[in-house]
Amino acid sequence: MERGMKPTKERGECNITFNLWEGEGGQEAKDPDPGVKPEEAQEHNARALPAEHWRNLGKIALNNALNNNLNENEAKNVILFLGDGLDIHTSTASRIYKGQLVGKTGEEGYLMWETFPHVALSKTYNTNSQVADSAGTATAFLSGVKTKLGVLGYDDNIIPSDCSSEAKAEKLSTILDDAITAGKFLKNRAAFELN
Repeated sequence: MERGMKPTKERGECNITFNLWEGEGGQEAKDPDPGVKPEEAQEHNARALPAEHWRNLGKIALNNALNNNLNENEAKNVILFLGDGLDIHTSTASRIYKGQLVGKTGEEGYLMWETFPHVALSKTYNTNSQVADSAGTATAFLSGVKTKLGVLGYDDNIIPSDCSSEAKAEKLSTILDDAITAGKFLKNRAAFELN
């Protein structure tokens, strides 16, 4: 018997047949809950999960992605979520901790933004530093132009602590300026904690 899977896409649905299941009429994917209580963690970690478990998780994720309809309407409002200092490692640690707080191992869970239909990653650095700071990255995020460490609202021609360099630097317009020009109402929710 041939190994692997045969994906097909028809009318936004994903019909996957795993050859392992042939002759059994196929099986519908279910969302398993592999989480356990802390006292059961050792037993759980020693117990191997069958290949079908992981195939079902993959099938669920693929079906969800394929059935996500593209919204082509013009946005009336925009909410930007910016996790300042939130890198992949911090997200992973947060996800694990969140799961462990409810007695699971942690890796099997999701943080809220990981379930959004569209998520993006950005490469952050300053033009004079590999380790970015909030001023330079906020400037890049809001204007599309990278700049130096500690610089807010000016391009890379500015020299920090040298006020005379402002004459050579470009003061950058941002998406906030565009929104104000368009008559949009702006509300800034600076640092807040998500529970």
